[in-house]
Amino acid sequence: MDKLHFIVCAIILGPRIIFARLTWLGRYARHPENTPIEKRYKKVRKLIIKIVKTLRLDIKVNHLDYLLRHEEAFLGISNHRNFFDPLIYIYLSEKPISFVAKKEAFKTPLLCSVLRAIDVFPIDRSDLMSQVRLFREVALRIKECGVSYYVFAEGTRMKNIQQIHTLPYKDGSIKPAYWAERDIIYSAMYGTNFVSTRKPKGFKKRNITLEFHEPLKYSDFKDKPTTEIMPLIEKQTNETLIRLVEENSSRNLK
Repeated sequence: MDKLHFIVCAIILGPRIIFARLTWLGRYARHPENTPIEKRYKKVRKLIIKIVKTLRLDIKVNHLDYLLRHEEAFLGISNHRNFFDPLIYIYLSEKPISFVAKKEAFKTPLLCSVLRAIDVFPIDRSDLMSQVRLFREVALRIKECGVSYYVFAEGTRMKNIQQIHTLPYKDGSIKPAYWAERDIIYSAMYGTNFVSTRKPKGFKKRNITLEFHEPLKYSDFKDKPTTEIMPLIEKQTNETLIRLVEENSSRNLK
């Protein structure tokens, strides 16, 4: 993001974000149990929609109906390119969705408030046993509270912005779907890796392309091991990413 664009965004968004932090966002973060997740999510999403529009993110979505028409809460699996990624999913979904995020993210004051306001779970990537306990909590939230959760299956953000293929997906990331007995909706996203770079210049829109794959029904994978299902998800995600790169490139040429 170039300097001029950053300054303009800061002027537009700064007061709104500060006001939110000092009022409703701070309250939701301190005591989320006092407000239904639907109300908290709606307020957070309204703020994120404003952020996305101010940043001039041009989001093209393929097969959005797979997300919008899915009635039950589900487990979402996605590749991870940028800290903007969760914002895109919230921007698209009116129904409450949340995430599993690295515990380090909770050390950033403003970001921490947003995460706590929508019941994001912090994960300790160095502690395998705590990850198992956390994923069981995620399964419980999906099954009993009706909140869909997204897991970034690479386990970390892709730091090489030029690399197309994902890092290896971790099989355990889909365990919550088995325990909750819910479907898996997986998707591939490309373009957020360039949002915070210096290009494109000025106020040209930043193109992001996202594709949802047909949901994996619980009845179709419940008797199969995660080591069989996750490689299929990873393979199709990478095949889709190759195509999304071409789509993004053609849009940038216009």
